[in-house]
Amino acid sequence: MQLGFACLWAGWLMGLCTIATFYKERQEDVPEAKAGDLLEGDNVIETENELEDAKPVRMLNNFVVFRVLVDKRLQLVRLDDLDRPDMSRKLAAAGNVRPLPEIDEDEGQEDELEDESEKDQGIVRLRLGGIMHYWTDYTENASPVWIETKHAWYILERPSRAYEQLYKGFLKPVRIAQFVIASLLSDSQKIKRNNKRPMRLDELQADLRDQSTSDCQYHKEDLIDNMSRFSTALDTLNKEDYLLLQGHPTFKQRIMPLAKHIRRTDNVLRGPPLHARSGCGRIANPDLAVLRKDKQLPIHVTPTIYQYSIGYFKEDLVVVGPQPPQPKQGLSQQDARKRVLDLLKKRMKPPAIEFIRASKKGNRYGEIRANGVTYRPDDCILMLAGPDRKRAAPKVPNDLESIPPDACLADFFWFAKLLYISADHDIIHVQWYEASSKTVMGEINDPQELFLLELCENRSVTEIRGQVKVHDSALNIAPFDYYCKCAYDPVLAIYRDIKPPVPSSVREVYLTNEESQITVADLISPCSVLHKDAPKNLWNWLSRSPDHFFVCSRFPTTEPKFWADRKSIGYRDVTQCGICFADRKATLDLEDAFIKSMTRRNPLAIFDPFAGLGALGRGLEEGAGCVKVTHAVEISPSASETLRLNSQGCKVYNQDSNKILEYAIKSHAGHDTEALFSAFDGERMPTPPRPGEINCIAAGFPCQPHSRLNMFKSAKDRKSNLMLSVLSWVDFLKPEYCIFENVHGFLSFNLGATQAGQHRVEGGIHQSGLKFLVRVMVDLGYQVQFGLIEAGRFGAPQSRIRFFMLAAKRGRTLPQIPQPSHESFTANSLKISLDDEVTIQPVRTMAGTASNPAVTIKDAIGDLPLFDWDKSGMKFTLTDSKKGRISASIPVVKCDHKKSRSGLPLQATKYRHPIPLTTFQRQCRMGGSAEDLQHFTRTYRKATVERLGQELFQGASANSLAGF
Repeated sequence: MQLGFACLWAGWLMGLCTIATFYKERQEDVPEAKAGDLLEGDNVIETENELEDAKPVRMLNNFVVFRVLVDKRLQLVRLDDLDRPDMSRKLAAAGNVRPLPEIDEDEGQEDELEDESEKDQGIVRLRLGGIMHYWTDYTENASPVWIETKHAWYILERPSRAYEQLYKGFLKPVRIAQFVIASLLSDSQKIKRNNKRPMRLDELQADLRDQSTSDCQYHKEDLIDNMSRFSTALDTLNKEDYLLLQGHPTFKQRIMPLAKHIRRTDNVLRGPPLHARSGCGRIANPDLAVLRKDKQLPIHVTPTIYQYSIGYFKEDLVVVGPQPPQPKQGLSQQDARKRVLDLLKKRMKPPAIEFIRASKKGNRYGEIRANGVTYRPDDCILMLAGPDRKRAAPKVPNDLESIPPDACLADFFWFAKLLYISADHDIIHVQWYEASSKTVMGEINDPQELFLLELCENRSVTEIRGQVKVHDSALNIAPFDYYCKCAYDPVLAIYRDIKPPVPSSVREVYLTNEESQITVADLISPCSVLHKDAPKNLWNWLSRSPDHFFVCSRFPTTEPKFWADRKSIGYRDVTQCGICFADRKATLDLEDAFIKSMTRRNPLAIFDPFAGLGALGRGLEEGAGCVKVTHAVEISPSASETLRLNSQGCKVYNQDSNKILEYAIKSHAGHDTEALFSAFDGERMPTPPRPGEINCIAAGFPCQPHSRLNMFKSAKDRKSNLMLSVLSWVDFLKPEYCIFENVHGFLSFNLGATQAGQHRVEGGIHQSGLKFLVRVMVDLGYQVQFGLIEAGRFGAPQSRIRFFMLAAKRGRTLPQIPQPSHESFTANSLKISLDDEVTIQPVRTMAGTASNPAVTIKDAIGDLPLFDWDKSGMKFTLTDSKKGRISASIPVVKCDHKKSRSGLPLQATKYRHPIPLTTFQRQCRMGGSAEDLQHFTRTYRKATVERLGQELFQGASANSLAGF
């Protein structure tokens, strides 16, 4: 009876699963053959094979795949029905279609999305004809699926809701095959290059499980259960990849027998045009062609940066340099947890304190004992953690055995440096440390690293719960010990040198409330005392004379007893003789002029490994006056040539930065290396910079992967990992200073993210791109500060926001993030949320705090000649203002979206006003009259031009554009 019921139940389920669903054709479905006239920008992409017909490449979204039954009904079917030899061209599809977007040279430079309707994006609902076959790249994880028809190639995006389950049933085995093949091919390369141990099947299964997303969950058994897909996948590989995969022990011994595959042919199934497969759009220019996926080299890194990258970056990196030393063995997770448990068990009982009276000096003890452990000034003590700024106090569970297996001391205890032990009360004065996991580094931290805070306070001696040893360096420290080499500012998230434990200068004096009279005979010589904020450069002021001093505080008497009696004073509290100060300043100004002239003869050398046109370096040269870009790498041929022509004396390398890095490291180590040749003209390039030749690295490493405008996000986008290349240059050249720039979206870059869809990633460690960058720079010996800068707040007529990081070697002065010089029209706060509790704001944005007004577009380019787009044949209202522009004989030009730009002929372009009308215009013309004045716009589709022709009025909104 039970068996019969089970069979009945199973039969009902199978019947339910095989119930056919159908597609009801929509009225707006346009036959594919008529799509050419409706899809603006639907250009044909040439193939590499002249015998093949060139076809356009399009995006297909909200789609269904079906076959036409005898009764004309459209039955939804899986795409892999095409694997049957009798089904070619018998399946069709329908969905929302748009042209493959063009690559724009400025793609990713903006960081805000524009709202566009489907009509604005050129989307048309099509019914496709017979599908010839589908194709995907099985050598790349999460590569998109393509289909080909008689008329075009289509990249499949998201299916419709009605088709979602059928498509997931097809896609999951495809994704598993892609993951396995891509992983084992990458592992085979590592085996050849580094002689590493081959990946085992259980490791492959564990990695597959980690690929799970909200759209699709993977399990250990899925790899074995979906072996049927491997036969199809293996037949798509070229011979080289197939043989490489076949040589991998795990594939050969564990997967191949289960797949039962016999290679049928070496003729690979025809795929879409190679340069369109990356989903990057049409490439109409050689500068962008060098950025194609198939042209990109693997990321090259130094051994040190490779060690940091382990576990965070999925790409197969090329290590250039000698084998690095083995990383230190830290405390095991089990031992760390046991240490926490032991201390938490004693937390409720105050320690037995013994004051060592023999150590007493004045009103302080030099030594105490707590529960038999001796404590002295400069020791690091542990206290139970309480509420900290916006962080709540950690909750200690009643059952201590329930604390997490990865628990560490920083989860439950505070670290503090014991400064002194008061003899008057049971008080100790401590300076706090911050565990690295509680700073910006977060999860990407060294659990043995502490950072000193510029924060001290009195605490009760009974709060002591333990002691740890803190070293000045991470070298050769025991697993239970810690080290501290930097200070940390939690308000602005700055990592900087630790201030010396003695007063910063013997030149610092303090004011008192005491007054006394002295005789002239007792005078020795005059001295100059300024408030520390009075001179532009305090240390420059002090270095000019042994009689220069500074003051910034006041005590009641000349012999203060308590540091708490100290009061800060302003520069107005320090009186000066105006005549004497003016004479002294004139002398110092002459010295400054001499020093500046000497600096210009030997400026600081800057290297830019991703130079573009050289804008970042040029800005530093013009702004600082004492720096010079001496070396620059740029992969784009025309950009590198422009950089060379505009940067006299700069050595420009038109090559991949990874290749230059490899050459620089090997040649510096004395290895024989092939000569470097320019991609632009084939000329031999000069020797790359060597350690000691560069003072500063300025890098705006590629930002497209991090931009919120990037619609083609990939968890394996190689450009995302070029941060490692920049860090490797820092590790190799060891400059005194570094300046890094990127889009605002860099703060959202998560390492370890997984591909959740064709162009969508999810998961990973929150803000781990920033955390990784900070962690490595601090470990490489740099002080670090970062922040967001809005261009408009520094006199540019735009609201672009950029992430900047400034770094200086320990011992050097860390430059500060600059404060705005201009007001802004935006309300951007430029705050950075590091987590739910900590937000920093290094840049002041309060209205009325900048010294100059905001610069408008009219301020900037109002002196350029006017022109209008030709709107003849379009529907728009001829308002009085438009009539006025027509009567003023303003030229009209055609805005053809098939061309790259629209504007006046170059020979006819002259300034509208011969004399500049604003400060901005005057600065733009400082170089003299323009010989080749260019004023043009990018081009737009007809609908956009027509919509922009509508009159703006007070209170207008999107609803005012109804019908356009």
